[in-house]
Amino acid sequence: MNAQLIKEEGLKKTLKILVSDEVVSLEVEKELVELQKVVTIQGFRKGKAPMAIVKSQYNSKVIPEAIDKALNKSLQEAMIEHKLHPVSDPKVEFGDKKGTYGFEYQAEVEVRPEFEVKGLDKLTKKISKEPVTEDTLQSVIDKHLESFIDYKPLLIDRKAQDKDRLTLDYVGKKEGIPFEGGTANGALLVLGSNSYIPGFEEGLIGASFGEKRDLNLEFPKEYHVDSLAGQPVTFEVSISKIEAPELPELNDEWVKKSFQVETVDKYKELLNQKLEQESDDKYLKELNTDLLSQLCDHNFFELPVTLVEKEKAAQMQQTIGDLARMGMPAEEQTNYLEKWKTEIDKNSEKVIRQFFIVDEIAKKEELFPTDEEISYLKSQITQLYAMQNQKQDPPSDSSLFLNLTEKKVLEFLRKKVDPDLDKDQSSSETSQP
Repeated sequence: MNAQLIKEEGLKKTLKILVSDEVVSLEVEKELVELQKVVTIQGFRKGKAPMAIVKSQYNSKVIPEAIDKALNKSLQEAMIEHKLHPVSDPKVEFGDKKGTYGFEYQAEVEVRPEFEVKGLDKLTKKISKEPVTEDTLQSVIDKHLESFIDYKPLLIDRKAQDKDRLTLDYVGKKEGIPFEGGTANGALLVLGSNSYIPGFEEGLIGASFGEKRDLNLEFPKEYHVDSLAGQPVTFEVSISKIEAPELPELNDEWVKKSFQVETVDKYKELLNQKLEQESDDKYLKELNTDLLSQLCDHNFFELPVTLVEKEKAAQMQQTIGDLARMGMPAEEQTNYLEKWKTEIDKNSEKVIRQFFIVDEIAKKEELFPTDEEISYLKSQITQLYAMQNQKQDPPSDSSLFLNLTEKKVLEFLRKKVDPDLDKDQSSSETSQP
C-alpha cells in the first residue's frame, strides 16, 4: 500500500492511495478459504469441495468483497501513517486499475481540528444560585391552590374582573371579513391568563353578563400566521356567563386529599426540599452552560463542515417535530424555520465547538470514563427502565462514554470557579436515606 497526502484545504484532506495486486489477491484468497468451509457443490459434501473447484465457480463473486476489505484496510493504514483523525466518512473516487486486482483511488475526509484549549485560567463564576425564600414557597403554594380552583356563578350583580372566568361567543374580523380560526362559541376564558392576543382580556374587564363588545385590536408582529401578523382586527364578543374564582382552603384535609400528605407543615417541608433541589439543578445547568460558553469565546478554530451540517439537520428535525406536536401547519413551520435559521446555524456551530473543547480537556486531564463506569451506568439505567416498565434498550456504550466524559469535564470546570459546589452536593447525597 502506498499513500500520499496530495491536497490539504483546512480540515479537508485528500489522499491518493495505491492498493497493489498482491494485497487484493491475498484478500481474495481469504474470502475463498472462508467460503470453502461452508459452500455446498454438487458431488461433494458441504465444506469438502477442492479449492480449485471453489475458485473456478466463486472467484469472480468474492472479488467485490475482497476489494472492499482491501480498500478499508488501506484507508485505515493511510490515516495512521499520516496521523489523520477523520470525523467524516471518506468520499472515494476510483482511478486506474493496477494489474489483475490492484487499483488506485483518492479519498477525501474531514479531520478533527488540532488546538490547545485556551481560557481555562480566565473562567469566572457569573451565575448565582437563586435562594428559596418564604416568598418563593408561598408563591408555589398559591399556584397549587389556584390549580385546584373552582368557579361559581356570580351571586351578586357585579362586572367582570381579573381572575373571573367568562363564557364567550366571538367572531374575529379583518377588514370586515371573518378570518380563519377567529370564531368560537362557548369559549372559556380566565381573565388575566394571557391566553389571547394583547388587549383581548383587558378589553373585557368591566363587562356585564349578556353584554356585547367590539374589541379593536392588533395581532403581534411576530404572530405565527403571516396573514395576521401585525394586522388590525375586530373581535365581536358576546358574554353569556361570568363565574367568580373560589380557592380551596390550605388545611390538613386539603393537603391530604390533594398531595397525600398528613399535615400542612409536612406539605411545606417537602415542598421546600423540592424547591431547593430544583434551584440546585437550575444553578448547575446554567453554570455548566455558561462555563462552556466562556470557553467557546476563548477558542476559535475551524470546525468540520460535515459535523456542523449534521447537527443543523438534527436541530431542524427536532424543531419541526416540536412545531408539529404544537399543531402548527406545515406551511407555517417553513416560515418559522426561515426566521430562526440563523439562530439554528449559530447554535449548531456552538454545539460542535463545545464537543471538541470537552474532548480536548478530557484528553489532556485524563477524564475519560473507564469501562467499569460505563457498565455501572448502563446497569443503573436498565434497572430504572425495568422499574418504570419501559421496554427499551439502554443507551449504547459510545453514547454513555460521551455522556460520562462531558459530566467529568464539567465537574472539572466547576471546581475552578466553585470548589465547594460538587463537594456540598456529594455530602448532601450521602446524607439522604
